Amino acid sequence: MSLQMHFGMSMTNLSLYLRFGRRIVASILSHDHFAKIALPSDERIQEYKEAIAEKYPLLGDVWSAMDGLKTPIQQSGSTKTQGYFYNGWKHNHFVTSVFCFCPDGTIPIAHMNLPGATHDSTIADWGDIYIKLERVYNRNGGICCVDSAFRMRNKPYIIKSSQNDIVGAGATIWEQRIDLLRKQQATSMRQCSEWGMRTIQASFPRLCDKFPFETKG
Repeated sequence: MSLQMHFGMSMTNLSLYLRFGRRIVASILSHDHFAKIALPSDERIQEYKEAIAEKYPLLGDVWSAMDGLKTPIQQSGSTKTQGYFYNGWKHNHFVTSVFCFCPDGTIPIAHMNLPGATHDSTIADWGDIYIKLERVYNRNGGICCVDSAFRMRNKPYIIKSSQNDIVGAGATIWEQRIDLLRKQQATSMRQCSEWGMRTIQASFPRLCDKFPFETKG
């Protein structure tokens, strides 16, 4: 309302200009080095590993943590479209994104704005996140910490915080204990991604409100 009064514009025209302005901001930030979502160098990844290992000694090869973020959205007028965004677990309509966080709070990998019915692991697959994590692992042995929602199992480039997935039956008691301790530390480390999500939502409180449904926002 205040913008309408300042510029003497109707809400219809103002909405078009706001949408146009958002697109300009997105275009500018996409070419800004400090705003880009890009994989860090091997040297920086090594720094992340050392920072994590200082707090979690059994996670010396972990450099990041990953999780999904659900942003509430208004219902679509179409029942079919509405079904794409309805999440049965949360009993509401969402737009879903997956973010990977480094210890310093930067985001090296992300895939955003998928319908809320899409599983986090499917988003990671569609967004080539698994491919990027594997690329990092092949370069320097870096591993990403995830929760049990991500379907990739027995892949060397991720470690799950689930403590039910203990090493095979042939392992010794000592190996089983070490594996359990490692997964317990992975559970704590995965909170890094939770803190990252909270930071995003705290910096942009509008994300906690329901966004209007737009196909061309």
